[in-house]
Amino acid sequence: MDMSVAKAGRVIASPYARRLAGERSIALEALSGSGPAGRIVAADILSFVAPPTSSMVAAQNVAPCAIAATIGLENVYELLSQLCKAGGSFELVDLALRAAECARAEVFAGRANLHEGVALEIGLSKARRQRVFANATGMSLTQLHQNRVENGAGDEAEEPALLSLRIAEAQKFRMVAMPLLQGRAMRLAIDYGRVNAECTLFFDAVQIEEEDAVAFLVHFTAGIEAPLRLLV
Repeated sequence: MDMSVAKAGRVIASPYARRLAGERSIALEALSGSGPAGRIVAADILSFVAPPTSSMVAAQNVAPCAIAATIGLENVYELLSQLCKAGGSFELVDLALRAAECARAEVFAGRANLHEGVALEIGLSKARRQRVFANATGMSLTQLHQNRVENGAGDEAEEPALLSLRIAEAQKFRMVAMPLLQGRAMRLAIDYGRVNAECTLFFDAVQIEEEDAVAFLVHFTAGIEAPLRLLV
């Protein structure tokens, strides 16, 4: 009997080749066997190179760069204290969100090739969630705070946004390199202390010009160091 005819319609592979394929999550249907009658053997599995996925291609097209600044927080803490005495319950993250969105609107407004909005990173683990604020400049600080507190349970990582905002209390050591989150052209990392905040803006140089990244950080810094403008 002609074995190639008898086994037509199904993949012919050695048991060892099947085990290797299972361990490597390789679909046997994607391979051409080099053994007798097209039989797939172990060497075919070991030499197989998977085609790049869309996420791999996207990663290859990213050119990450970073700029950093030290920002004074004295005025922000003073404003938060005054707002607290007036009955407010605002936090540094509220002003940082507002400053980031104002800087985005100032520098990138009208750029058809870029998303709008700021994604707040919630948590510091690898499985962190995101909350997207698409119109923070159109909200009062009270509305922004309420929106953040009341709608913070979901995950909007798939929603479009230009950048993500990571804010955390400063530790003895801090990250000096950080990957961009999927679908974000920039990532602003803020490590805050009692007096200053160390801010690092990571950006994709393919999508974001260096001068625009600098302008964004300049506007953000101005908003934090002169926070009364964030209330307007």
